[in-house]
Formats: sequence, structure tokens, C-alpha cells
Amino acid sequence: MLTALLTTIQSSLGQLRPFVFGSLLPSVLFLAANMALLIAARPSVMAWANKIETDQKGFTMAAITLGILGFTYLLSALTTVLREVLEGRHLPDFLTSSLLAGQVARLDRIDAHLKELLRGKSDLERAIGDADEGVPGWQMTLREARLKGAAKPGCAPLPLAIREDLERLRGMRLRGCFLDTLSFLRLPVLLADFLATNNADNHGDSCSSELSSAHEELLKLFDYARGKAHHEFLRTYNRRQFTYPGALSPENAGEVNVLAPTLMGNIARTARSYALTRYGLDLEIFWTRLQRSAQTDTAFFGTLQDCKTQLDFLIAACWLTGLLTVIWTIAFARFDLWGPFTAVVAVGPVATYGWYRVACQVNRAFSDLLRSSVDLFRFKLLGDLHLGLPYGIFEERVLWDQMNGLTGYGRDVPVTYKHP
Repeated sequence: MLTALLTTIQSSLGQLRPFVFGSLLPSVLFLAANMALLIAARPSVMAWANKIETDQKGFTMAAITLGILGFTYLLSALTTVLREVLEGRHLPDFLTSSLLAGQVARLDRIDAHLKELLRGKSDLERAIGDADEGVPGWQMTLREARLKGAAKPGCAPLPLAIREDLERLRGMRLRGCFLDTLSFLRLPVLLADFLATNNADNHGDSCSSELSSAHEELLKLFDYARGKAHHEFLRTYNRRQFTYPGALSPENAGEVNVLAPTLMGNIARTARSYALTRYGLDLEIFWTRLQRSAQTDTAFFGTLQDCKTQLDFLIAACWLTGLLTVIWTIAFARFDLWGPFTAVVAVGPVATYGWYRVACQVNRAFSDLLRSSVDLFRFKLLGDLHLGLPYGIFEERVLWDQMNGLTGYGRDVPVTYKHP
């Protein structure tokens, strides 16, 4: 009996977890902060609270508890609307237009940076060769030059031009910068000519050892330059894909590329964009059905719920911090408390924006979980809908396009059911 009771309590607490951490906790913190600021502005409030008679304290605590629960329930009911406002919905047209212009400009900068990175990557591959083609051309040239120089009797000191180029590239690598492509066009030529006329394999000679070290360091710089360019391109591309809807290729231009006025709104649209461009599945139509299929995997669905709870907490914290700032900016100005007024005006907007940016980051993780749910459970959804599995990706896109039209828009499309 006791085990069953504990299991029931644990299950109930698990169901209350999103409400407790997503709504109750930020509400309590908000009300506590208001009370602390009220006492700081009017110390007489604390004296009044201490004077409450013992028989009235129970009633007062019950009223406070009911007030907190009522405020929490209201906040929980408004969470969806509050999130939609942060995503750029329900805003006046003039504000939507100005915010959207900023998002378009930000996306244009990212796309321009991607093109610049791609162009630099191509220039680098032309300068030092493409690693996918086996041993790059300049590495082979340097190797052949070194073999030729091994037959020479001695080695001269390393020329100043080679020293300076190596020093500059070494410093750029230590700072984590992109390496100078022009130096890669010049330095391998200079080093190959010098390797062909000097012996780099005479280990007892200091000049020979220096030349060998220069050759080995240049090869490491080759690898670093390729890796840096490739890593930076992928990092920027992934940031673009995880932040803005749509794909870069022109054939995918369309509804999935329509931007939202805010950063959070665009991050939220990436999940639907992913499902449409990869599989033809419209997540706005099928999310609630897909959610039911995802619930069969309790571990994954628990992770999804936890991430959603974190997002709800941050959204509530953002709005409540903004509300707190407005309330006490007015109150401190009314009370002529200019020190606290300055502190609230200075800290409040920064804290509000900080909550918003953290919420955007968590929303990226949540959207990635939504994309994962599409990958993992879309076939389970087809089974729940009594539809046969497609043979390949092209058949799947046709099937989801038909289901989008039938379920979302009431189109008359041919659908064949599969019954167990």
C-alpha cells in the first residue's frame, strides 16, 4: 500500500512539474521581489505586517496563498500568448515592420558572411589544394623538392622572406584567425625552391634542422587553414539553419523562407521549415498528432517536456521582469526615491533582455528536439493514421503533401488506408 501511494504521489508531482517550474516558481519570485521593493520603499509595510494579530495571520496567509495560486494560474493560461508576442505575433503593424526589417538585415549579413567564407574556402583550396583529392598538389611538390635537396651536400640559412611569412602565419594561427591566402600562394613556392637546393635531412646541421622544421610547420599550417575554413563555414551555416527558417538553395524559396519579426519567432519557425523541406510534412498541421506518437518514447518525451518547461520559465521571467521594471520605475518616481529609480532603470531593461536572449537559446534546443521528433516518429504517426510506409524519400514527400492537403485544407486527394 505504501509503495503504491508513493508511486501515485511521484506520478502526480511529475505531472505538476511543468506548472510548478514553468509558472509557480517565476510567480513566487516576482511577488517576492515586489514585496522586497515595497518594504524598501515603505518600511512601514513591515511594521504593519508585524502588528497583525495572531488570529488574523491564518486568514492573511490563506489569502496570500490563494492570491499566488490565482496569479500563477493566470500566468500559466497566458504563457502561449506571451510566447507568441515574443515571437512577433499580435503586434501592431508599424512595430512589426520595423522589427522585421532588422531581422531581414541580420539574415542578409549572415548570408553574405557565408558567401564570403565559401569564396575564401575556394581560394584556399586553389592555393594549397583540396584534401579530398588525395595528397594536395603543394604537399607533393614540397615532398619532391625535399627529396631532390637531400642529395645536396649542405644547407644555407633560411631566407628572411620565408621566416617572415612563417612568423606571420604562426601568429595568425595562435590568435585563431584565418590564415593569409596570399602567403600560401607565395610561401610554398619559396620553400619548394629552397628545399630543392638545400639538404633538410642533415640532422647534425642547425640550418638543416631549421629548414626541416619550417617544412613540417608549413604542412601543419596547411591542415589548420583547411580545418579552420571548413569549421567556420559549417558553424555559420548551422547557426543560420538553427536561427532562421528556410534553406539556402533557390528551389526551396517560398513559404518556409518567410521571416518572423523577432529572433525568437524565426527560431520557432525553423522546426516547421525543417519538416517541410526535408519530408514535406507540415508541422503546424500534424504537431499534436505527432506529439501523441512521440509519447510512446517516455525518455524522449520527458526531455521534450523538460525543455518546454525551461522555455516557459524563461518567457515568464522575461515578462515579469519587464513588468517589475515598469511598476517600480513609476513607483520610485512617485515616491521621489531617485537612487532606487536609477537602479531599476539601469538594471531592469538589461535583465529583461537577458532573459529574452537566454529564452532564445533554450528555444533553439527545443526546436532541435522538435526536428528530432519529426525524424524519429513520423513513421509512427503514419502507422497511427493507418497509412502504409513509403518506399523512399520522394514517395514520402508526395504522401505528406497529400496528407497536408487532406487534413489541413480539406482537399480531395487519393489516400489508401492500411488496416492491421
